[in-house]
Amino acid sequence: MIGRLSVVVPVYGNETTIRELVDRLVGVAASMPVAELEVVLVDDASPDGSWEIIEELAAADPRVVGVRLAANVGQPTVYCAGIDAATGDLVATIDADLEHPPEALAQLVATLGRGHDLAVARRVGRSTTQLRRVGSRAVELLAGVLGLTVTDAGSTYVVATAAVAAEIRDLIAGTRRQMVLGDIFRDTAQHPVVVDVEMAASATSNYSLRRLLGRFGEFAATELEPGLGRRTALLGGCVLAAGIHPRWRRVALPLGGVLLGLGLLVLVARTVVPGGRRGSVYEVAARVG
Repeated sequence: MIGRLSVVVPVYGNETTIRELVDRLVGVAASMPVAELEVVLVDDASPDGSWEIIEELAAADPRVVGVRLAANVGQPTVYCAGIDAATGDLVATIDADLEHPPEALAQLVATLGRGHDLAVARRVGRSTTQLRRVGSRAVELLAGVLGLTVTDAGSTYVVATAAVAAEIRDLIAGTRRQMVLGDIFRDTAQHPVVVDVEMAASATSNYSLRRLLGRFGEFAATELEPGLGRRTALLGGCVLAAGIHPRWRRVALPLGGVLLGLGLLVLVARTVVPGGRRGSVYEVAARVG
């Protein structure tokens, strides 16, 4: 029997889905070996009526905790605020738009009962939009090429022990990156597992083209920088050196310059992609529950 399960939910403009999400989380928790449920709703300064609904839910149900941030800080920092507020032995994260089926939480929690310390939902089936499907597929293909254990590196539907959740929080806070699962699989989690979860097709999504490109750039910078960037720059230097020979100069100099430039670009990408700066600061404007 698990003592307490904390479910962290980032909220931004989700006034139409919060009530249903909480109802379904409460329902699925009743079927799990969980002594207590805690639902942490973190409102990222939503412009709609999300906070008022969170206040109502927290007043009606002691299992609901609401945190209202003073300013919009973005989803990565919202996860930090939610994990900071969570008090569970296990900590889950789930999106508020209902694309992540709350009922699959039982499947993820069950895997931790079999000795795993991190369960990541790999999204299968239909996604909400063609744009999001293309973005998820691009990240998955790149992860497969790089040989990563977790191919759905952009998944935000996870369950972890409190210790692993704290490491995830610290990694996000230190880098302001959301795409940290590759690092967690390599360096932190001792027994991670990936679970296929069918995503809902009827949910609404707040993902824009700019946000998807930012997430892909963040992932590419994180995963390519340690290896491919250095190798490409080194290869470019070698090709440039070969340009000393008159016979190879015409080809070697431009080719070497391009390779060296690409390698250096990947190496510095951490500082230019969204979330590249260190530190994670948020201010809590209100808390209920």
